[in-house]
Amino acid sequence: MKQTYLQNNDRRSIRKKIAIGAGILFVGILVILISPLRNSFTQLLHIAGPQMWETGENVGNAGSSFIGAFASKRTMVEENVLLREENSRLRAEVLDRNLLKEKNVTLEKILGREHREQRIVANVLAGPPRSSYDTLIIDVGDDHLIASGDRVVYAGSGVVGEVSEVYSHSSKVKLLSFPGQKISVLLGTSTMPIIAEGRGMGNFEAHVPRESLVHEGDEVITPDDLIIGIIGAVVRDDTLPYVRVLFLTPFNITEMKTVEVLKGI
Repeated sequence: MKQTYLQNNDRRSIRKKIAIGAGILFVGILVILISPLRNSFTQLLHIAGPQMWETGENVGNAGSSFIGAFASKRTMVEENVLLREENSRLRAEVLDRNLLKEKNVTLEKILGREHREQRIVANVLAGPPRSSYDTLIIDVGDDHLIASGDRVVYAGSGVVGEVSEVYSHSSKVKLLSFPGQKISVLLGTSTMPIIAEGRGMGNFEAHVPRESLVHEGDEVITPDDLIIGIIGAVVRDDTLPYVRVLFLTPFNITEMKTVEVLKGI
């Protein structure tokens, strides 16, 4: 009895499918044979078709535009970083050339300096803000005979710090602007060294007598003619016996990609 019931259901399903197929075939024949229906159907395809294609094309173009805009933005960001780094390097190099000109350094002195020191180029693996505060990690160490106390410069003559720790293939550099770090410097045209103190992230502060001739924009160098920074502000207070001099590195320490380690010979 149950088997007979299932057979009847199968027959009904087959008849239903045949009826639907016949109906579709009948409508198709009418569309083909009857001119008004054929024309209406054709017009509908011509009207709806382009809109569907346009929609699909717009979606495709929108996707392509989004991907293109994203890639373009990423490229612009990368180029902007490179341009900022190059700008910092060029500023430091210009200051270096100006310093050499003002000091009237002779060729003999330059050659003598080259004989006294060796420069080892190093890549900056990590720096502010990725490294610990006011430090760099560079990719040379014992493998290049780097030693604690070796000075590190940027763009030829902009001193940035000293090697503080040495490992097999890397070293840690403590920046001169490390908070509380004290260094001897020359301000502007003065030939009298004074003590400056690091304030972090390339910033320094020094106190000089009130009669000192220092101005914004003056260069700050080490006693052996390495550039440290540019005076950004001279703060005078009549209640104080000294003048506060604020200066900073002429380049952005967060954008340094390569530096040089100076090794005395």
